[in-house]
Amino acid sequence: MRGRVIALFLVAVFLLTASYAFAGGSGDCILPLKQTTKFLKTGGAYEYNYIEKRENKLQNDMSTMKDMEIRDQWQSYGKIMVGVLESTNLYAKVGVTNYKMKNLDRNNRDAVIETELDDGIYTGLGTNSYFKLADVKPVTFGLGFDLQGNFSHNSIKDILADGVRMVGVDGTMFAADGEESLYFTCKYTADMFKTSIIPYVGGYHSWLVVGSAEPASARFQPETGYWLQNKAIRPGYDVLSFGVLVGCDLDIASYININIEGRFVGETALTTGATIKF
Repeated sequence: MRGRVIALFLVAVFLLTASYAFAGGSGDCILPLKQTTKFLKTGGAYEYNYIEKRENKLQNDMSTMKDMEIRDQWQSYGKIMVGVLESTNLYAKVGVTNYKMKNLDRNNRDAVIETELDDGIYTGLGTNSYFKLADVKPVTFGLGFDLQGNFSHNSIKDILADGVRMVGVDGTMFAADGEESLYFTCKYTADMFKTSIIPYVGGYHSWLVVGSAEPASARFQPETGYWLQNKAIRPGYDVLSFGVLVGCDLDIASYININIEGRFVGETALTTGATIKF
């Protein structure tokens, strides 16, 4: 009876967590592959990460650029994971990404400059670990940690000044970002179905650097008076985004993992993903 009550409680936590997490997120496979797989100790995943906005505007050393911000950033990628220690996985990811950049240009009557990009390449490396803290049957409590760094490269598609589309647009942008997170977990396993439910909550720190890989250019438009000619956009950066994360892993039949996670405060983001483990 006690086990059923705890199971129902954890299912309720999972449902509430999943619905709440749709406000934002970033996800990962929590449990170590060396503990949860029987054969190759590897996994393949697909994930989608959407960051609606970062609360902090990016700092920039250019005196002509202010209020630089990134919005509607998304990443769609495949991921390969390898269990390297009993408690630790390493992973690499590759896919596509895009985002929008907005700032004010002091050289041009504080024109609102919006930069739109073509879809670009997205790559990353990371590691995550899980450590069991205590068993209170039928629940296991644990501590997880994730560390990752990512890089992207996009061509500039359009530049708008006060809503007017420029002509002769050229240039490319790079972005580097990363995250460190620490979270507490509770794991309930339904042995009959070989399925584990692992809700978790914790905190994170994330950082972002964005700048021009090749100088941007756009021709003069009489409607706005805006011009941009072979101008390097010095990197804008935010290294002080902190917040809370909440999420849940559903480990099905020992070889399928479904994850959803949200991040709040420093950024509003969501990641969902599915992993097949071998």
